[in-house]
Amino acid sequence: MKMQNYKADDTIGKGEGVLVKREIANRDKELHTHEFIEIIFISDGEGIQIVDGTEHRVKRGDILFVNFGESHAFKSSSMEFTHILLRPEFMSERLIDSENIFDVFALPRFSSIRGELSESKVASFSGEELHALSEIIDTMLSEYEGKRPGYRAMLYGYMQVLFTMLIRCLSGSAERGTATT
Repeated sequence: MKMQNYKADDTIGKGEGVLVKREIANRDKELHTHEFIEIIFISDGEGIQIVDGTEHRVKRGDILFVNFGESHAFKSSSMEFTHILLRPEFMSERLIDSENIFDVFALPRFSSIRGELSESKVASFSGEELHALSEIIDTMLSEYEGKRPGYRAMLYGYMQVLFTMLIRCLSGSAERGTATT
C-alpha cells in the first residue's frame, strides 16, 4: 500500500499559510507524509507518535515537531491534540528551502534566547508554562476558526510567542520546560 502524502493546498488550503485544528484521536493514524510543517500539541491523554521510524511517547503538555517530508503516524486509544500546520513561508521566506523545522529558530528575532538547542522532536511543558501554552493554542484555534479581519497577523504573532516558548524549553532556559527525545 502506498503511503499517503498530504499536499499543502489540499490540507491547509490555497492562499492559506497556516491551519489550526483540534482533534480527538480514538484510533491509530496510518503512516503518512506531508508538504508542510506540523506542530502537534497534546492537550489530553497520551499516545505514541512515530516520526521517521522513531517512536516518541507523548502525553498532555507535549509538543511534537514533524518536518515536511518526514514520515509520521500515531497510536492512541484516547488523545486530544491540536495540529498547527504551517507552510514554511508563513514564518519567513528564508524557510522555503529549509530542510529542518529547527531552522525557524535561527531567524534573527530569536537570536537573544537561542543558546544551545536540543534537536528533540518533543518538548514537554508543565505547571505555569503549560497553562500559558494552552491559552495560546486555544486563542490560535479561536482566531483561525473565527477568521476575523487580521487573523493571519494574530496567528503569526502567536507563532512567534509559541516558538519563543519552544526555544526556551529546547535550550534548557525555561524554568520548568524540558525536551525529550
